[in-house]
Amino acid sequence: MTKWSITRMDVNYKFFDQAKNSRAKEFYHSLIYDNEHQLRKEYGEVVPESENISLQYQQIAEYFHKCNETLLLDSLDRYSICFDLYQIPINESFFDNEIPNILMTLAFGQHDYSIVLTKKAVEIIAHYSEYPDDSYIQIFYKLDILSAIINVFNSLCFPYISHCFDIILNYCWVCDQFCLKFYEFFPISSLIDLIWHNKMSEDVPFELRKKIRDKAMKTLYTLSFMTDESNSSSFFDLLCYCIDINEFINLIHYLWILKNICESPQILDKVYNSQKFVDILNKSLISEQLVRILPTIEIINNLLENNYDCSSKFHMMTIMNLLNNDDPKIVQHAVFFIRKNIEKCFLSGDFRMLDYMANFNSAYFSENSGFYTQLEIAKCLIFLTLNQDSNNLRNMIKKGVVKMLMPFLSSDDNEIVKGVLKAFVTIWRQKPVIDENNHNDVAKSEFLTENGNLALEQLDYSNKDIYDLTQVFIELYEESENLQEQEMEKLGI
Repeated sequence: MTKWSITRMDVNYKFFDQAKNSRAKEFYHSLIYDNEHQLRKEYGEVVPESENISLQYQQIAEYFHKCNETLLLDSLDRYSICFDLYQIPINESFFDNEIPNILMTLAFGQHDYSIVLTKKAVEIIAHYSEYPDDSYIQIFYKLDILSAIINVFNSLCFPYISHCFDIILNYCWVCDQFCLKFYEFFPISSLIDLIWHNKMSEDVPFELRKKIRDKAMKTLYTLSFMTDESNSSSFFDLLCYCIDINEFINLIHYLWILKNICESPQILDKVYNSQKFVDILNKSLISEQLVRILPTIEIINNLLENNYDCSSKFHMMTIMNLLNNDDPKIVQHAVFFIRKNIEKCFLSGDFRMLDYMANFNSAYFSENSGFYTQLEIAKCLIFLTLNQDSNNLRNMIKKGVVKMLMPFLSSDDNEIVKGVLKAFVTIWRQKPVIDENNHNDVAKSEFLTENGNLALEQLDYSNKDIYDLTQVFIELYEESENLQEQEMEKLGI
């Protein structure tokens, strides 16, 4: 492929959770405009007129019909700019010419030309399949490129298969129709058998085997976005096989495939009960690569949502430390993990997650910490406080929820301030929780220690909701002194 061809994992993972077609087109369109000046450096400032390009197409066709291999290959190389997918708008002369048929014949048909021309044709077709508009893809699709590629697979000509994967990768990424047809005519199990099991023998050179398996893994990663229960087990069997032979050509693709198939209860159960999978996920949590962390935390949260006890399998403090990550999406998933575990702790009686939250470095909430991260943690704590019964809420007070909420009272976001005040109103409507060691009201003590009165003075009282909530809170706060004395009498203090 040409030197500006795109590896699929170059796509920033923020596009992964969007519709595949729109994601690819949005990315490629931005890429086209961002890199146009670089391409002009490569080719010079003069871009051929469409008339000249059309003449070049005609010359290529003439050399093809005259069976002049030398001039045909030379023209395909020399006129490579006329195959430049960065030409905007699409070069209509391509469709009006017989070039698509010539390329398909050279790439997949019966002819007397050398393998060099075959390879060149495959590269050009793969190159066209990168175009963000699917017009080029559709013209080759109508020429039955899928059947041609499957014939290549069945031929077991592995050097040829390697080049065809470049086309498959691009088509699978952009064309859902191609994915569905590929599933239909070449099942995932057949692809896995071809590349990993019996068909690709040891006679195939190691470097070629490695290259083909890398491309196959990228293809399976792309196909896994459209997986369902009928083929998820085939994907999972491949991942297990890779674990058994200790082959991780690209762990990023491995993790994303696992994430995409981790839907069915059967797959989730197998992942949870496999120490090898758990080890891979724990190692990926401490990776510096965001594209490894993101699918990992999503897999863990998927297990959590399906009622698996993740606290006993995965490193809790490692996930807590993801709150320090610069990426909002990872922080959001970390907060989800924390919230779900806090919710579970009331059922299990295991309050370690609340202890982790209470002991988390308070410097984290300084002005240097990310606003988005603070926002997510605040929303988590407010949600938990407002949605507990009396016994659970008292447990949260004992674990220091007031201290955890205090930094957010000085937030610049009025919605967060209102949420904190609502949480405080909910807390102070409870009977005071008395510390058996120093006989203090736990909530009030933490409020005063964290300069709560000063924080109240600095609130935006021009906001009516904040003013009204503050008045309610102050009334409850003053009433709590009498309630504290009553509680202490009950406890015999």
